[in-house]
Amino acid sequence: MKRYLLWILIVLVAGTVAYEVLVKWNALPCNYQYVEYRHTYPEGEDTLHQVEWTVSYPVFSRRIYTDEGVEHINSMVEDVAVQDTVSIEDLSVGFVASYKDFKASMMSGRDIDEDLIPGWYYDSKTYVLINGSKLIVTECEIDEYQGGAHGTYGSFFANYDVKTGRKLALDDVFTDTVVVSEAVTKYFVEQYELERDVPLSRQGFFVEEHRLPVTPNFALLPEGVLFTYNIYEIAPYAFGKCEVTVPYSALRAVMKYRPDFRKADVLRHEIVPE
Repeated sequence: MKRYLLWILIVLVAGTVAYEVLVKWNALPCNYQYVEYRHTYPEGEDTLHQVEWTVSYPVFSRRIYTDEGVEHINSMVEDVAVQDTVSIEDLSVGFVASYKDFKASMMSGRDIDEDLIPGWYYDSKTYVLINGSKLIVTECEIDEYQGGAHGTYGSFFANYDVKTGRKLALDDVFTDTVVVSEAVTKYFVEQYELERDVPLSRQGFFVEEHRLPVTPNFALLPEGVLFTYNIYEIAPYAFGKCEVTVPYSALRAVMKYRPDFRKADVLRHEIVPE
């Protein structure tokens, strides 16, 4: 009887230890691998007149078992990569179809050399910036051309709470966006060496007051919060993408979400395998 009870005790202790090890191991930063989808039309080597469509992004998984939170993050990462439109397959087919329609309309009733019509491209690459046990931060860079004088491009950031699988919005992180706006404007003026006493609207920016709007396009990074304004959002195309990093010391009073970067992998930027 005593030996039987001893074995039960050993099994219980071993099971408890094994469970603790598995839980702690699974709570480490996620594993992930990049997937890539590529569609070229027509097939061949003449890239000047081709349609090049490429999407790549990471797929996360837990080290022991993948929970619903991580699965939800994977779903949202894919949605950002395809701009919340349709499935990847439908998006690529639709992009090629739009080019065919564009090309047909350009040539219809006109004496235009087909070789003078350039191809289109769509390139969406999502990078992992922060891979932590509590926080995942990604950046999706999109570069595309669909005719006209120039293409368009932009960076789209997302911050995910690993435990819940939620994408963090501004009101999940900050209690007062007015204070955030003041801090963003202050550091923006400093980092771009602008005139402090001259309204931003008189310095070429699309701002009514001398205060930038708080963009939901932000990234929680170890050095501070990176706010990004893509082309045309606050300035003309020639100015390019505007980025400003605000240190946590300037936002501490209004932050209700405190990012934890302990043991997190900081990866900006990785090279996505071709």
